[in-house]
Amino acid sequence: MALSDYEKQVLEEMEAQFDHQPSSFRDHVREDAHSPRSSSKLSPKRVAVGSLMIVAGLLILVAAVSLGYSVLSLIVGVAGFLFMLGGAWYALQAPRVLRPGAKRSSFMQRQEERWDRRSADE
Repeated sequence: MALSDYEKQVLEEMEAQFDHQPSSFRDHVREDAHSPRSSSKLSPKRVAVGSLMIVAGLLILVAAVSLGYSVLSLIVGVAGFLFMLGGAWYALQAPRVLRPGAKRSSFMQRQEERWDRRSADE
């Protein structure tokens, strides 16, 4: 499907604005686009651990059913279900990759560093 003239014009304007950005911003955007963190690959280790958590959650649910109808079985069943949800969430999360030589810093420190870099580029 071809772009309309208006869409082509808007796209050209966006490209022109992108070219006028500081080079550090362009490099940062390009780096993020090609970084392993931005890809949707799943980590085999995380999938394996998440799968084990799901199986453990199922076993907890079976144990809850075997307890009969009581408040304890309800609590154990909910805990098993939450454990299964946590395992699925963990398995589907992309692994966080730190850049070589990068150390973990607080949110505020990262924001201050970004502000300093932005001020230095202008």
